[in-house]
Formats: sequence, C-alpha cells, structure tokens
Amino acid sequence: MKNDKINIQKSIEKKRVIRETWFIEHIIDFSVYIVSISISTFFGVFVFALFINTEHLLTNTTLLGGILFGGLIFLSVVNIDKLKRISGISEEKNRQIIKKKAKQLGWKILNEDENLMEFGFHDLTNWRRQVIVIFDQKDILINSTAYGLFDLKSPFHWFGKRSSENSLIREINEKKNDTPTKN
Repeated sequence: MKNDKINIQKSIEKKRVIRETWFIEHIIDFSVYIVSISISTFFGVFVFALFINTEHLLTNTTLLGGILFGGLIFLSVVNIDKLKRISGISEEKNRQIIKKKAKQLGWKILNEDENLMEFGFHDLTNWRRQVIVIFDQKDILINSTAYGLFDLKSPFHWFGKRSSENSLIREINEKKNDTPTKN
C-alpha cells in the first residue's frame, strides 16, 4: 500500500484523495490503467463473440458488449480516489465510532493524526485494501482502495470498495440516529 503523504486540504477541496507522489508514479499508474482498460475491453468483446452465432448480431453485440465493459472499467478508474462525504455527529464521536468499527472488523491502523485515519487489511480475495478517513469538522470523507502487485490500485474491486465504505457509513448513521438531538 502506498504510504505517500496525503494532502488533506486539497483532498477536501477536490473530493478526491490527493497524494504527494513523484510525477513518474502518475505516469506509470496512467499507463497501467490504459492497458487494463484496453485488455478488459478486448476480453469483453471476445467473450461476447463466443456466445453469439449469427454474423450481423455478432458484430453489433460484440461491439456493444466491449464498449459497455470498457466503459464500466473506465468509470471505475475515474472513481478510484473519490472521497464519499457523510455527515456525522461530532469529530470526537465520529473518531471513536470509526475506531471501534475498525477494531471490530480487524482493520489495522496505519496512520492517525487529528484530521486523518488510515486503515489497512486484506479482504476475502487477499488483495490489500486501504481505507482512508478524513475528518472535516463534523463531516467524514471516506475512501477505500484495493492494491495489487507493485502497489497498483485495482479498478476491478469496486464491490469491495463499496462494502468497506458502506460498513462505516452504516455504523455512523446508526449512532447518529441513536443520539438525541439538542433543541
């Protein structure tokens, strides 16, 4: 997992995780994503071609299937570092709730300061996963990213990304509903 410093202020402004990395790392990541989108689109075209027998239908279905599959992967790549904002209770209570839930799920705290918490764990597919939580007053910004070999972000694990984020969001919302409001 990348241990690059996260620029918290820029991340809050852009609603994306902004890491301070070398420029060459951005080029390498971009190249890998272009290759993975190309290969997955070609694979989608190939798989759809196997299931259709007529030529005219084959051409249209293959093209449509490949474009849809490539589009889904492209959408996943675009949203890899996107932060999901939820409103919480208070900064201290949010921090306590998230620490408790992370401990319950077996997540290891990688980094913690006043505005940021980073957790790491292995998911069911044994991919390394990093969950970043940024505190913006009473709001919380959450991002979950899967990492493969050579610390490359995986665009193929967005279901796992959503489940880790949603487990924290559910916990915050449950606690928020349990907390009495002041009049």
